[in-house]
Amino acid sequence: MKTLKSIIVIVLVTIFSFTSVFSSETSDDKNSLNKQIQSLIKYPKNGFEAGLEGKVFIVYRVTEDNTIQVDNAFSSNSELKLYVINSLEGKKIESTTDNVDKQYTISVVFNFVD
Repeated sequence: MKTLKSIIVIVLVTIFSFTSVFSSETSDDKNSLNKQIQSLIKYPKNGFEAGLEGKVFIVYRVTEDNTIQVDNAFSSNSELKLYVINSLEGKKIESTTDNVDKQYTISVVFNFVD
């Protein structure tokens, strides 16, 4: 079993909008969206015992009723992929009209740190 000093879940702050190169969205909007996404994703309760580590890429959008719609997910770890999808799909967030129906990609890293 791995020695665990701390468990880190990193949501990379890089979120890309694929709907427009010239977005009116401010960095404050993206930071707010990032923080809300981070608050929804925690390290899975069974993750330590199962030794879950890996990276999950999520493509999502915010709908008109301010819920998250996951469009696609990629990971070599199917358990983490499903966990992240379930953590985000259908969750309500606070959003500006600039965020609605834009597609974003985030990367979530689940990693043990010694």
